[in-house]
Amino acid sequence: MFKRILLICFFVCPVFLNLYCSGAIAGDPQNCLFCHKYRRLRVYDENGYLNNYYVDTNLFHKSIHRDVTCIGCHSDVNKVPHGEVEKVNCVKVCHLDRYKAMEGKNFSHRDVAENLTNSIHGIKPDDPP
Repeated sequence: MFKRILLICFFVCPVFLNLYCSGAIAGDPQNCLFCHKYRRLRVYDENGYLNNYYVDTNLFHKSIHRDVTCIGCHSDVNKVPHGEVEKVNCVKVCHLDRYKAMEGKNFSHRDVAENLTNSIHGIKPDDPP
């Protein structure tokens, strides 16, 4: 009986560990979460505004962006540790959407942004700051 349990552990545990760990690594190949997983990763800017750079890994891995690497949107980051990072522009053409990829098209949130801007909720040029 002991040999059977030992054999099961020997063969089954590595499979589960491989499945569990490979997902975590695949979601962050640049290892950005090595630093950004800390809740106190914050910096004051020159205007005294506190910027929070924490990324909740549980929320990220459950989000619709879980298959997009960090540099898929933060394309100006090319070294670690990095300095200032440009604000993400969600209307630029960026990462591939798996369904649009079948058509050979890149993905962009441009349509969503235009719909929002044109709606009552969008910011208009004559709106007060």
